[in-house]
Amino acid sequence: MRSWDGVSGRRVRFLVKLLARISPEIAAQEATEEAVRAVREIWESLQQCDERAPTANDRLFIPVGDARRLNPDWWRLRFVGEDDEILRCRTCGRIQAASVRGVCVRHRCPGSVETVQQAESDANHYRLLYEAKLPGSLRVEEHTAQLDKEKAREFQREFRESKIHVLSCSTTFELGVDLGDLDTIFLRNVPPEAFNYAQRVGRSGRRSGHPGVAVTYCRRMPHDLYHFSEPQRMLMGKGRPPVLALCNERIIMRHVAAVALSFFFRAFRERFAKVESLFGNLNSPRGLTDFRGYLFDHRPRIEETIRQTLPGEMATQLGLPDGSWIDKIAGEKSRLSQAEAEVSSDFKIVVNLEERSRNRRDYRTAEWAQRRADTIAKEEVLSFLSRKAVIPKYGFPVDVIELDTQRTQQSQEAFEVSLQRDLSIAISEFAPTSRLVANKKEWTSYALKKVAERCPFGGPA
Repeated sequence: MRSWDGVSGRRVRFLVKLLARISPEIAAQEATEEAVRAVREIWESLQQCDERAPTANDRLFIPVGDARRLNPDWWRLRFVGEDDEILRCRTCGRIQAASVRGVCVRHRCPGSVETVQQAESDANHYRLLYEAKLPGSLRVEEHTAQLDKEKAREFQREFRESKIHVLSCSTTFELGVDLGDLDTIFLRNVPPEAFNYAQRVGRSGRRSGHPGVAVTYCRRMPHDLYHFSEPQRMLMGKGRPPVLALCNERIIMRHVAAVALSFFFRAFRERFAKVESLFGNLNSPRGLTDFRGYLFDHRPRIEETIRQTLPGEMATQLGLPDGSWIDKIAGEKSRLSQAEAEVSSDFKIVVNLEERSRNRRDYRTAEWAQRRADTIAKEEVLSFLSRKAVIPKYGFPVDVIELDTQRTQQSQEAFEVSLQRDLSIAISEFAPTSRLVANKKEWTSYALKKVAERCPFGGPA
């Protein structure tokens, strides 16, 4: 409380109502002036008492900056049983701790306070909540595409084992997840189509003896209100057959890259381990050159397999007849070339930072840089290629932008998320100073990362 006075304060308004109850003939202006004067005198009296208090703990108010707060040592709680009496306003029903002349403390309520038995009082949501037996613990986690795949598997396993009680999910749980004892599902909005609704609510009640309950919250949006007015359209609607477009060149080229890399890794199994084994010396990587050379040497055999996986009309468009498909997946402008340049740039930056820090005897920074360099070099190849959109990944984003979480052994949280967006979304969500939430942590983008010998800007860091 910064002060107790003011004509619009709730204490003054209560005293005005009290004066009107005691002396109905008193004018409103006069009642307000008397109330303000009484409140100020009470405030000054309490301040004087606090000044004479022997210790700070004996004060009614504790200073907080230029304000005051009530000393919790003065608080008193009283248990109200079923047979005890409580004070309740006859008009608004508000429960009150004390009664002065029977005046209700709620602003603009003209009601009077009466005494009633607790057992006779109306049902109160919060009282019922406090009296109910709640679980001793309630663990809540999220399961979205922003999680690292290992962390996502961990959450899914612990949810199945009842170690996680509430799991907030995106569409990652819409298909292919079987949890037999799942009994309750909440949908935060109305799904776009009937088949989406069927897939989501169908996660519960999948086994005999475990009935399922699904609750859908309808927002004040046209789509939600449309189905809220006639829920049978969603409950009984017919799903449209799924459609998959086979003519998106960027997505197809990632599948072509996956096929070609599978040939390369079968021939050189030692390259399919860590990033450093794929690219060799990260200060002067040769992974792209070796892969490109292998494709030219084994082009007929690889093209034969690729033709079996592609729509016939796409073979010419992708450059299979003249071999130009190799430039698309292993040329200077390919995703693999960009990924190699980025990882090499990141590695050289931290290695140089480590050397400069050791020369300055800044061993803490040098140790961080060493761990960061090791993290870059030891990342699994499959995870790296998927993260850099060289090969297909969940969601099939077209232009992938990554928020670099600066993974080190110091921050386990950075390993547990994979923050990627399509370019059209990343422009706003990953812009410097933007914040997003993933795995119950808030992540802030602070800069655009430059890649050596490439375009001026890389991805957000």
